[in-house]
This record gives sequence, C-alpha cells and structure tokens, in this order.
Amino acid sequence: MPHAGPVVDPSRVSARTPLWSVLVLTWLCSLTSGTVVNGVYFVAKSAYGFGAVDNLLLGLALGAAYIPGALLIGPALRRLARRVPWLTTRDVLLAMVVVMGAVGAVPVLMRGSAWVIWPVVAVLSAMYGAQWPIVESYLSGGRRGDTLRRAVGSFNICWASAIVAASLLMAPLIEKHPLEILLITGVVQAGSAIFLRWFAPYPARHVEESHPHPPVYERLLAVFRWLLPASYVLLYCLAPMLPDITAGLGVHLSWATLLAGTWALSRVGAFTLFSYWGGWHGRWRTPIWTTAALLVGFGLCVTASTVPALIGGLALFGVGLGGIYSAALYYAMEVGAAEVDAGGVHEALIGVGYSVGPLLGLSGIGVARAFSGESVTSQGATLALACALVGLAVVVAWRAARRVDA
Repeated sequence: MPHAGPVVDPSRVSARTPLWSVLVLTWLCSLTSGTVVNGVYFVAKSAYGFGAVDNLLLGLALGAAYIPGALLIGPALRRLARRVPWLTTRDVLLAMVVVMGAVGAVPVLMRGSAWVIWPVVAVLSAMYGAQWPIVESYLSGGRRGDTLRRAVGSFNICWASAIVAASLLMAPLIEKHPLEILLITGVVQAGSAIFLRWFAPYPARHVEESHPHPPVYERLLAVFRWLLPASYVLLYCLAPMLPDITAGLGVHLSWATLLAGTWALSRVGAFTLFSYWGGWHGRWRTPIWTTAALLVGFGLCVTASTVPALIGGLALFGVGLGGIYSAALYYAMEVGAAEVDAGGVHEALIGVGYSVGPLLGLSGIGVARAFSGESVTSQGATLALACALVGLAVVVAWRAARRVDA
C-alpha cells in the first residue's frame, strides 16, 4: 500500500505520464502488496500453522523491512543516476516488479519449509517500501492544483479497492492452496510491467503551488500527522491477530479472509466520501469522530464475542482509518511543502507504525501471561495499551497544534 513521499531527481525528468497508466499499475501492484501486507497472516496460519504470536513477529519483520526500503530509495536512485547514467527510473521500477514477481514463487518452490516465509516477507516488504515512492512520483509529477487533488483521490480509491479485491482472491484458495496465493500475486506483480510501456523514462518535474489557505489547516495538519501513524499502529496490531480472532469465533478459514476485508471495504467508502464531499474541510470535529471510530472499532474487533460484533468493529475501524488518512493527505497538500516535510517525516512515522503495531499486540499477550492469575486477558491488555497509545498521540497532536499558533 502507498505511503512514502515522491522521489524525483530534478536533473532527470520527462513529460507527464498518463494518469490511467499510473492507476492501472497501482491497482495491480496494490493487489499483490495488499495480499502480502494484510493477507500473509492467513497464509501463514493455513500453510504453516502460525498462531497469534508467530504472526505478530512476522508483522514485526514486515515493518522493520519496510522502513529502510522506503527511506533509502531516494538516495539509491540518485546514486544510480551518477554511476549508471543510462539507467532510467522506469528501468528501476521494471526490475523491481519483475523481482517481486519471482520472489512470490519461492514459497511454492520450497513448499514445506516454513522458515522461507520470513525472508520472502522481508524482501517483499522492503521492495514495496521502495516501489511506492517511485509510483507516487509519476502520479504527482507535472500535476498541480485541482488536477493533482483529483489524481490523488483516484489514486487512493484505486489502491484501497485493490486490497478489497485481494480478500476476494484469497477466499477460495486459502484453505487448500494458501501458498499458491503468493504465486498468483507474484505473476500479477510481474505482469504489471506491461503497463510501464506507457510510463515516461523519468517522472515529470513536481510543480509547486502557492495559494492561501485558512490558518486552521496548519493546526489540523499538525494533529493528523500524529493521528496517522497511530492509526497504522492499530491496523498492524490488528491484522496479524485477525486469523486467530476469526478462528475463535468459529469462522471457516475460507470465509475469514472475506470477513477480514470488511475494514478495507469501509475504508474505500471513507476515501470516496472524503474525495467528493468537502464538508469536513477545516472542521475540528473531523479528527474527533475519526479517532473515535478508529478506537471504538479496534476495541470491538479485539473483544468481539460474535461475528456481527466483529463485522461492525471492522467496518467502524475502516471508516476511522480512511478518514484519518484522507485528512492527513489533504492538509499536507494544502499547506504545501514549504511548511512541512511532505515526504520524509510522514513516511518515517508510517513506517514506524508498521513495526510498533505488532509490538503492541505482543505486549498485550505478554501482559496477559504475566498476570495470568488475575483474570487479565490478552484482548483486554491489548485494548488498554491501544487506548494509552491513542491517548498519547492525541496529547502530542494537540500540543503540536498549539505550537503552530505560537
């Protein structure tokens, strides 16, 4: 899923790449990254018998690999430009999607070797972290104003809907052919290279725009820049636990991936709403209700005793995720790069969220085991830790907003 900032070498730019080609590539690559980042836990449970602790550790490895991939791709591209002048950004992207496609076949080729899932996830995660900044450079390059905002809105709906499709793809295969899911998504990833034919050799130059915005936008940006990583911490705490949560409710494995995709579907709805309805702009109630939806939804998910409660929690959680992400991105674009580090800080905080999320889940399990004689459950401990983390994020966000006024 895309989270990193654009990567453009200002000395090597081309004409603007057609939006449709960027969106098609985005959808196909999101289908594969969504399967790995959100669905690999069901694959690991079905193929290797992973439980909650194993999956949380797998999520920790995924997050730890994503961060350097996302942060180092910019310097790597600049270094390659100096040492291999004939190599274009499009060439690098082509090599990446082909390699990722090949890596997806490794678990099938080494069937029966459970350890292989760890390096496969780490390599794919690092490459996803490097891939999305490049794709986003092609998206934003040569676009500005309303054209850029509409393109970003389409981009968000595109990649988010592909994650929903990933849940549908996994459902009929997850019980008897879980490893083939990674093989199929690898083929799709490699096949997406066809659409690079319509990409320019380099991203077009990013066009800065300067226009007045209400002062409240800067304060809201400061708030959402902290709520955004907090939301990803909760997401990647919940995702590795969903296979065990659904199994505990008696949900058949083939239906579990569809049920788990509820949050992704409701997030698409939130993206669509925030893209076409501007009534939330500049409103302080937006961070309040989106954070409430996120936390209440998370709480319902980890403590659900019935399937309807889990579905309701996932739907509410997805709305909170989508609302926070949309608002954070909107205010970052409106305030402008002159006042925020549009790429680096956002990207680093989200990358940390990928890693801190599994640590939150592992901590909840650890607390429950430490106080096993005092009726402390892992679900209750995890929820308490999540409330503390979101509360801390709200306090830090509020202080950051006040510093903007100072």
